[in-house]
Amino acid sequence: MAFPTTPLLDNFNRANSDPVSGNWARATGVGTGASVALFNNEVKDSMLGTAASYWLTQLGANQEVYATAPSPVDTRGGQGLLLSWDPAASTGYMVFWQTTALILRSDSVGSYVVVKDVPASLVSGDVLGGSIVGNLISLYINGSLITTYTGTTFTNRPSYIGVYCGTWSNNLDNFGGGTITLSSDQPFPPLGRGATW
Repeated sequence: MAFPTTPLLDNFNRANSDPVSGNWARATGVGTGASVALFNNEVKDSMLGTAASYWLTQLGANQEVYATAPSPVDTRGGQGLLLSWDPAASTGYMVFWQTTALILRSDSVGSYVVVKDVPASLVSGDVLGGSIVGNLISLYINGSLITTYTGTTFTNRPSYIGVYCGTWSNNLDNFGGGTITLSSDQPFPPLGRGATW
């Protein structure tokens, strides 16, 4: 499947604000529980430390998320993207990079499980991304599939996407995503019908 297939949602090209302005809310239970801040047309950790926010538009169960990493720092908190996020329960998944590429599952506030960890590099200007289709969670860098994980919880539900920024310049830019529209496998015309149907 091509990645991404959904539009840019926020390029952050507006005045600095802490917390980030626009269609965003704090993702509690991730990092310090602070919202990301907007600074110099990118989102970053807040003055309180690591931070996360989710996009306020609810998506369908099949979804994707992506953002550009302007200056990734591998040892200072990393950067990640929320998938299938339930803000009320602080549950869902995060595709993440900090030295390696990881898929994390959040079971409750402050409770994380690393479900996948594979070698991968992320350099300035690379695009980190993730998707959920059914129970399959996928992590991408620059549109290339890096790893997958089959989840048994927190999938197949309407939910939200978002961003996580660790400390020390783990900023993100050009945030995009949305509900994935799956193509039908049904042939046209339907089987058993003539070409003039």
